[in-house]
Amino acid sequence: MFAVGFVMRPVGAWLMGIYADRRGRKAGLTLSVSLMCGGSLLIAVTPGYASIGTLAPALLVFGRLIQGLSVGGEYGASATYLSEMAGRERRGFYSSFQYVTLISGQLVALAVLIVLQALMSEAALEAWGWRIPFAIGGALAVSVFWLRRRLEETASFHNAQAPMRRSRAATRCSATIPARRCW
Repeated sequence: MFAVGFVMRPVGAWLMGIYADRRGRKAGLTLSVSLMCGGSLLIAVTPGYASIGTLAPALLVFGRLIQGLSVGGEYGASATYLSEMAGRERRGFYSSFQYVTLISGQLVALAVLIVLQALMSEAALEAWGWRIPFAIGGALAVSVFWLRRRLEETASFHNAQAPMRRSRAATRCSATIPARRCW
């Protein structure tokens, strides 16, 4: 089940790249964290096999697929956002924060695992304790969602969209209003 999320990463990168190019970097980042939150919370709250039978592993796999999709989209959208917001002279420095936060997140996850292993018995971890990191991840994703909603869109995205907006407006204008009134 764990590996199935890795299958979706390239698909997520492709789909979220298209989405972020059309809707904006901010929209792509917000969607990726929303999907991560949904996948994590689904895994955290899915009842066990004894309660719902084969639907339980199916829901867990679906949650991992959603997580993989969101992680794939997160890499590209966050790298693009950081590099576009930084400007030419600081682009490498700002873009390095993606890797720093990735490794930091892995270290925090390892710390959570160590704490859980120290505080819980192996039986408790296997029964329900494995859900705790997913619940923590879902809760943290809600706060990141709130932060990302307040991000500014990059100037590069606005600049890339401007010709398309003018083209669409000109097409609408010529189709609905006589030429002398468009300008």
